[in-house]
Order: sequence, then C-alpha cells, then structure tokens
Amino acid sequence: HVHASGLVHRDIKLENMVYVNSDKEEAKLIDFGFCCYWNEGENPMTRRCGTEVYMAPELMRQRGYTSQADMWSVGVTAHVLLTGEFPGRDRHWAPVLSERLGECSAEAQKFVASLLTVDPASRLTAQKALTQKWLLSEHHGKERCSTRCDSDVSTHIGRSSTSSACDDFSGLFPSSKPSTAKRGKKSKIGRAHV
Repeated sequence: HVHASGLVHRDIKLENMVYVNSDKEEAKLIDFGFCCYWNEGENPMTRRCGTEVYMAPELMRQRGYTSQADMWSVGVTAHVLLTGEFPGRDRHWAPVLSERLGECSAEAQKFVASLLTVDPASRLTAQKALTQKWLLSEHHGKERCSTRCDSDVSTHIGRSSTSSACDDFSGLFPSSKPSTAKRGKKSKIGRAHV
C-alpha cells in the first residue's frame, strides 16, 4: 500500500511494527519519520537514513536507491522473525543467512532469499512479494523453521521466484555457526513519530 501510494518508508524494521490490539492477530507499520514521496522513473534517492542493520546494500554504498531498499528491509525483518538472528553480509554485500533459515519451509527460504538480493532490479517488488506462495499459505504465520528440504538442487540468492521445485538453500548458509550481525547504529536525528 505504501509503495502503491508513491511513498517509500525508509525505516522498515521490527521496532516499527506494532500490534493493532491485544489479540495480536494484526500488526501495522509505524514511524513514517523518514518516509518520502518517490515514483518509478524519478531520480534515485540519496539521503542515508534508517537503521543500519536493515539497510539495503545500495543505500549503504550511497549510490542512490529506490523503493526496492524497503524490500531489502522486509527481507531482513522476515529473516529475523523466522530465525531470531540478523543476516550478516560478506565483503561483496551479499547476505550471510542464518543456518536456522535452512530449517524453515522451502517457501519461507525462497521468500527471504528473493528479498535479500544485492541487485535491486532482481529483488522482489512489493507487488510481487504479495503473490509469493509462502505469504499466500495458510501456515506462514505458524512457521516453526523445523522442516528441512532434502533436494539436491543448488541455488543462489536471487533465483527466479517461479520455481516450484523443493529448493536446497544449503549453499546460502555458512558451514559453521553463523555470526550474528551486530545491530547497526540508528540514524534518528529529528525523527517524527506517527
């Protein structure tokens, strides 16, 4: 809805999501202090803002970014919700995903990997993310990260989201215990609360 309205949030993170009421069935995104108008075809944004551990590589490298930076943040948020850990980054800005994500369903793994893609042009858009099998599944809210896919298919981050095979995402995970990324410094000068 935010992107369809020509807005970019620029600070999507767990701390900016709250339950609507005490039944905890519905959550909403808050804190639009860094939000701005931006539409496809306009010059990329350049202001570095948000929370570092959730920032997309293009934002961190200060090369200009689009609404796709929000989608990286959605990927980090999903990764944390599924594993309890932040993804790390290698020297080429590619994410280093938690081994615990490998215990999640193939659909959940594919959803996260399709969002945590270094090339913003290959990253899921908000509209395409809403059509992903994992989000449409009646079980996605109850994901326990306990199912392991035993396929021999090797894959990489950014694989086409149209694949219906049970993908083996083991190549995405470190062979030893993952090092959890340290929480980034917050850039919250003059922040408005909504």
